[in-house]
Amino acid sequence: LGCDYLPQGLPGIGKANALKAVVENKELFEVFKTGGEGDDIDCVMPKLSQKIFEKAKQTPHFFENAINVIKEFMETKESLSEDLKSLKTWRRPNVIALQNFLENKLEWSSSYAVEKAAILLAHWVLREKERGHDARDIQPVRIEGQKIRKGVCRYMVEWTASTPLPDVDLPWQFTTLEKANVIQLYYPEVYKKYKEEEETKKAERKKKKKAENRKG
Repeated sequence: LGCDYLPQGLPGIGKANALKAVVENKELFEVFKTGGEGDDIDCVMPKLSQKIFEKAKQTPHFFENAINVIKEFMETKESLSEDLKSLKTWRRPNVIALQNFLENKLEWSSSYAVEKAAILLAHWVLREKERGHDARDIQPVRIEGQKIRKGVCRYMVEWTASTPLPDVDLPWQFTTLEKANVIQLYYPEVYKKYKEEEETKKAERKKKKKAENRKG
């Protein structure tokens, strides 16, 4: 019973029991929202809800954290979204700071934190490219393949970066999924290399198929 905002959750309570408890007892959610207060709470709850409630009481600061998590999910972010849309400049993401935050606050592993931070970094690089700026220490080196996401063709792009990171050898590589037309526009040499590789693979498959037909 937890999430990225409250990684520890409740020991021994998995997602199946958590979902079951909330479905069978809508009041459990309200109990968490009020911080577990109320003298008659125990007697009105189903058995599973009582078990979760008891574990919650035994877990230090659970209700305090739960209230903050629920508030985070229930609040609308419309004003924040509008603020983000109106941003004229976007500073380069601090990967080290973000890595530390994800490790300490969400208890992510170092490698997973770097992977997620790298996606944000690649997005910033492409945005800067659109504005006419080039981040020379972060460059795409090849296209690994393509995928269709929501009807849009995207490339699996391998990047190389020389930005120093704790416990990461330089240069370090990461892969992101980017819109195909964006990569074609801003990195035509990478796209050209990809097309040449695809043509070579296609020719090799055709040659192999002809050889197999002759044997048959």
